[in-house]
Amino acid sequence: MSPQKITFTVFTATYNRARLLPVLFKSLCEQTRSDFEWVIVDDGSDDDTAAVVNGFRHQANFPVIYAVQEHGGKHRAINFGLRLARGYFFGIADSDDFLTPTAIETCAKHYSDIPDSRKDQFVGITGLCATSTGELIGTEFPSDVFDSDALALSAHRVQGDKAGFLRTDILREFPFPENLGSFVPESLIWNRIARRYSTRYFNQVIMMCDYQPDGLSARSLRIRMNSPVASRQYYYEFISMGRQMPMDIMLRYYSNYVRFSFHAGVSLSQQVSASPSKTICAASAPVGWAAYVVDKFRAKHEAA
Repeated sequence: MSPQKITFTVFTATYNRARLLPVLFKSLCEQTRSDFEWVIVDDGSDDDTAAVVNGFRHQANFPVIYAVQEHGGKHRAINFGLRLARGYFFGIADSDDFLTPTAIETCAKHYSDIPDSRKDQFVGITGLCATSTGELIGTEFPSDVFDSDALALSAHRVQGDKAGFLRTDILREFPFPENLGSFVPESLIWNRIARRYSTRYFNQVIMMCDYQPDGLSARSLRIRMNSPVASRQYYYEFISMGRQMPMDIMLRYYSNYVRFSFHAGVSLSQQVSASPSKTICAASAPVGWAAYVVDKFRAKHEAA
């Protein structure tokens, strides 16, 4: 393969998903823009992922980089992938996702539309996701082109998974912490970046998601319960950000802060003492405690 410029890195963390990767690979082969690479970090799979990816390498008209790490979670795989990435932009596509044919081209266009004098203020560009049957995931952005940040989206009540490309150099400034457990919410990093950089959002679907029963999305609550320190940190940072938010959203985040603090073994007095608003934390405590009790009940019931 002749050398080519790499502008975009499509990144995939995978674990025992060899059967799903061909769909994503096919969507990459169909891209209308070719200046990208595919970086795959195998999180310790014991299926035939390596053989499947080797087959991709022989078929692809773009670079396919494959690396293996000891099983340690998606957040560690992302950090690894960022060290390998050569693209100016870095975008995450899970093994059960696939891109629309014009996804990379569309993202490139929206970034080019940002005035050069403002580009340093932006971390990247983000569009919409849909299910494999075409149903929009979550909600659209407030306008077809919307300059904002991940924190402000909560105030605008934008929900659901989104997809896009962020600047690799900025992502490297905000690595995922690897001392908080086996799972770290990606939003923890997106929110940290949002304190310094904007994102250009646009209302076009660029990724299709075929959620699996054993995937992170389907097991979200269980995974967060098993990594309560990271979950608590995510909610603590959100309530500590100093942004003006609707009260119902702040109450929800405070309640989850209380909930996962209990999961992490932090007493209520410690929670209240550490929180930015002791009044809101105390008001949210009954709901957070109730959610914690329900979580424990469900976990016990599922284990029986």
